[in-house]
Order: sequence, then C-alpha cells, then structure tokens
Amino acid sequence: MIITVSLRNMFFDCPKKFFNFYVRRLQRKATPAPLQWGSLVHRALAVFDNMGLEGVDLCVAEIRHEIEEGLFSAEDLNQLDSMLRVLPRAVGAYALRYINDAYENVELEREFSLTLPSGKHTFRGKIDAIVKRKGENVLYLKERKTAARTGDAYYERLPRDPQLRGYVTGARKALKLPVQSVLYDVLKKPQLYRRAGESDESYMVRLGEEYLLRKDELCERRIIPMASMNEDAYLAEMNEVADMIEWCIARGTFPGQCAGNRLGRCSYEPLCSQSAEHLYNQRPQEELHPELEASEGD
Repeated sequence: MIITVSLRNMFFDCPKKFFNFYVRRLQRKATPAPLQWGSLVHRALAVFDNMGLEGVDLCVAEIRHEIEEGLFSAEDLNQLDSMLRVLPRAVGAYALRYINDAYENVELEREFSLTLPSGKHTFRGKIDAIVKRKGENVLYLKERKTAARTGDAYYERLPRDPQLRGYVTGARKALKLPVQSVLYDVLKKPQLYRRAGESDESYMVRLGEEYLLRKDELCERRIIPMASMNEDAYLAEMNEVADMIEWCIARGTFPGQCAGNRLGRCSYEPLCSQSAEHLYNQRPQEELHPELEASEGD
C-alpha cells in the first residue's frame, strides 16, 4: 500500500475518520475556514516562488475561475470570496518581510518515493522546497504553515513532528540530499475580530492592512535542527503503521476515537452522530491520495 504523512496522521487521529476519508473517499462539501485559508496560502506561496507577486494575482484569478466552473461547494463560496480579497496582501506581507532573503531556492515541489523495510509498502510525499543560504552550500528543507498562535512550545515539538521527520527522511534517503535542518516559516493569523456592525468589505480591508502593518510580527521564521533524527527508525515506524492499517482494512475494523484535544470539530462528526451522507461528496478512485496531487497542507 501507499502511505503518506497525511494518511498516517489521520489514522492515528481517528481510525474511523481515516475510513471515511481514505476508504470511502468521502469529503465534506463545506471546508472549515482554517483549513481553507491554509490551503489558499500554501497554493499562493507556491506560485509566488515560481512567478513572484504577479503570479499571486494570476493564482487568485485562477481560483475565481474554478469557483465559476463549480469546483468548490456552494457552502464554501462566501468564505472563499472573503479570503481571496485578503490573500494578495497576506502574501505581499510575506514578500516584503523577506525581500532581502538570505536563502535561495534549490528545488521546488520535489516528490519522493521510498520502499519500506517489509517490501510491501511505499512511503510517498512531496517536499515544498529545498533551499540554501546564499554563499553557502548547506541545504535546508523549507516548510511553511499558517497558525493562529506560536511560541516556544510550538517550535520545541517540531523536531518530533511526523511530517518534518518524514520529509527529511525523504530528502535524505530518496533524493540523496544532505538536509540537516528545516527552515520553518509561519504566516500567523492577525487575530483581528470584526467590529459590531462592520461590513464584510471593511473587515477584509482591515485584515489585509494588518498583515502589511505587522509583517515582521506575523511572518515568523525558525531553524529546526533535525541532524539527530534516525531515518531508518522512521521508516520502520511507517512500515508498522502501514501493517496496522492493512489489518484494519482486512477486518473492516475502524473504531471511532473522537480526540478531545482536536482544534475545532471533526469534519466527520455528523456521520458518527446522525445520518448525514448529504453533507459529503465522494472523490473518484484516482483521487485516493489527494495530498499527493497538491502538497500536504495545514
């Protein structure tokens, strides 16, 4: 079987959620706002890497065309329209923050594939970027996220993060790139709330201005050391996870977990508490691993 970091994380979050997403291929028609925003930012920054700020305007136009073509659910349209008005300024703030960036891209959107120790499973993924510091030959894996809040505890857990460990393993083992650290960029959300009686247009303008005015605060960057991680141990762990998933699939056993520490509600909660099939679309078989079509996101 093919295993990805997203697949692994969802299985451990809740096996029943994994069953609905990867086995039944159900996807919620309306996407929660934090996930929608993270996906838009990730997409726009990938275009920015290749084409600069002009590309971001083209990206917004392309998404609006996709909306007209009906590629987004009706439930998403209002929040999408609002987010697209803020998106160019958020990416513009990122561009201004790093206008004299000390790092340059070496490779972008690089896919990798590794056969796991048992020989039965394949670990696959897609790395956002490999970068190096200008004038030096030291390589870094580059990762970008959106977040409401950060802090020391947020960054201290990252060397143990399954996604970073997986991508560093892919870079070292599959791509033969001697990555020792991760250049970790976070575009933080302004935590700016709508005023009483404020129009949607006015609120979006204030949000966009907040990104530009507070770019040094909202655009954070840390170097995450990964030199001590053991790639072979990670691949063995992924092999065990793939075996667990195969066991569950063979027996049709996917217990619900309902994790209490989840930020926000599970997108499949309606299926656990009521008959709510009408809230979901089924992806075609060829979209079994959507995270490999577009880079794994937030």
